[in-house]
Amino acid sequence: MPRFYFYAGLSAAAYLLKTLAYRNNNNLVVHLHTPVLVIVVIAAKLLGARFHLVTTQHNNWATFRSHQKVCLSIAAYLSKGYVACGREIQASLPSFTKKLAHKGGRLHSVPNGIPASFLRDYANKRFALKSNANERQEGMRTIVVARMAPQKNCFHLLHLISRIPELGEVTWYGDGPLREQIEKERDRLGLRYRVTFAGVVSREIVYNALTEHDFYLTVSLWEGLSVADLEAVAIGCIPLMSDIPQRREIAEAVGLDLLPADDLDAWRRQIERYRSMTHHERAHLSAQLVGACT
Repeated sequence: MPRFYFYAGLSAAAYLLKTLAYRNNNNLVVHLHTPVLVIVVIAAKLLGARFHLVTTQHNNWATFRSHQKVCLSIAAYLSKGYVACGREIQASLPSFTKKLAHKGGRLHSVPNGIPASFLRDYANKRFALKSNANERQEGMRTIVVARMAPQKNCFHLLHLISRIPELGEVTWYGDGPLREQIEKERDRLGLRYRVTFAGVVSREIVYNALTEHDFYLTVSLWEGLSVADLEAVAIGCIPLMSDIPQRREIAEAVGLDLLPADDLDAWRRQIERYRSMTHHERAHLSAQLVGACT
């Protein structure tokens, strides 16, 4: 399906929505992901555009700024469907906004979920690799899959890596606005030869990397749908994840221990527990994670 991108001001964007709605016999569905863009929706409706609005809230209510919260409340009133990415995010809605979104059964929650059956081949590949590994091979490898943005707590992540050499070599997939600052901090911490930035790659490359690495590491401050977290678990890569509300649904489902972001000893204990296992025990642990996802 072809994709078209438009860069336009408020009035032009509103007029574009009106035109698209007219061409689609007023059956156009507009999916709102960024709260402030509700202004465009309002402007288009004032021009007489008729379309169906669906709003998706990706993050916990508390993470939004005041003007974004106002925009989300307006969107909740205008939307035909208001979708929260997970139960924790729906629970975070204030009563007023929840009441607006609930009207007419328009409030929905998307459960954290991925096509685990699709990832089963990668999980089997990882099981075979780890089961046949040399028992004397001690070097650990860690993977990070995260956008280089404030939400992902990138600088704390680097400091954690610098203070826990047991994480071994780290490959970071992703890019973002903090890339330059993160590179400088990596070099300042003496991690140039331990942390490799792999940039944005296809999901298949990430899946294959998850089969080869020991740990999946994330210390994000909040999440929407924790897709990368779920993919790591479904493939059996051992997750080391910060304790945030959006992850507790995952942790409960698969029996994971989430870790306080600032408790260095807790992270070390979790890593040492894995390092003390034989390769067969590690493979069995991965298999348990995979089994819990099905």
